[in-house]
Amino acid sequence: MRLPKKRKNRIINFFYKYRYLHIMVLPCLIYMLIFQYLPMYGIIIAFKNYKGASGFLGILNAPWVGLAYFRMFFESIFFSRLLKNTLILSVSRLLISFPLTIIFAL
Repeated sequence: MRLPKKRKNRIINFFYKYRYLHIMVLPCLIYMLIFQYLPMYGIIIAFKNYKGASGFLGILNAPWVGLAYFRMFFESIFFSRLLKNTLILSVSRLLISFPLTIIFAL
């Protein structure tokens, strides 16, 4: 699908008119791309049978296992203990360290 010439000229004029603003936004876009979106590539490790240094397949060529590891974690006998410890640490951090930082700031 091609844009009509008049609309194409408007788009080019818009970017040319505000070129300095676009250049100022460029470092933020590059930062977000590098530190926010590229790390999402590693999320697929949770769904693959990735062996790490011992396997030479790499992340993309590792076999897909889907939710098998999540199922194994939720069915584990340690799940309730891990969940309880995580919640205790999170709540204690919220109740202790958050007010302490405000008190020290005052």
